[in-house]
Amino acid sequence: MNVSNLIKFIVQRLKVAEADILTKTETITSTDDKGQVTTIEQPASLCARFIMKCLSLLNTQVAKSWSRFDQFLEILLAFGFGEEGKEDEDLTGLEFYMNVRFVERVCDFILGKKSPLCMPNEKRIEMGGSFSQPNFTPLIKMLTKILTN
Repeated sequence: MNVSNLIKFIVQRLKVAEADILTKTETITSTDDKGQVTTIEQPASLCARFIMKCLSLLNTQVAKSWSRFDQFLEILLAFGFGEEGKEDEDLTGLEFYMNVRFVERVCDFILGKKSPLCMPNEKRIEMGGSFSQPNFTPLIKMLTKILTN
């Protein structure tokens, strides 16, 4: 068993346990030593926070490691699909992805510098080379599932 299998298992279990709060947010207020109050709004669900952090890393850290990102993308796939063999029973992950504009984020990631969302001066990491291309199969599976449901 590798680490990605453990993370997939935990994410799937958390998704089911936190299904009722997956799309809810909470406001956290803290005061620093100088008395300044800081308010942060974040997902109430731990699983949602983890997935949102993963999605935020797509165009930076994930793109830098494009030759080794298969297991990372499999975790996103596992969250969206649910348990193997029960993919059609649990649509919680797909609904969450629709709420957080997953299709837009993933297409932006796959297109890289050619994305219409890429700002003119924005630097994007080039994925792939003349001998090797990134494996977007898990993301394509998710896009297909979202668009056909």
